[in-house]
Amino acid sequence: MPTGRSITPWDGAVALDAPAATRWILGQLEPNAPIQVPLSASCGLVLATDAISTEPSPAFATSAMDGYALHQESGSPNEWRVIGARSPATSSSVR
Repeated sequence: MPTGRSITPWDGAVALDAPAATRWILGQLEPNAPIQVPLSASCGLVLATDAISTEPSPAFATSAMDGYALHQESGSPNEWRVIGARSPATSSSVR
């Protein structure tokens, strides 16, 4: 339960914004030397260098989203004209 007494020496305290506080905290840290461990023992660890795939993932052409977007100020739906169509199974687009 708080006693009203602070352990912070307020006469030496300064206000920092979040980026300045982050820089200060990170400036107090020193990275550990890289170590080699089996994959099964690596849970919770961070890679010392980038992991680069030798194969594309996924191994086929895909898109993050399917569908289309329309600008609201482009007119009403009755003014739009379909100029082409493609099956979702094809990889080429229609403009």
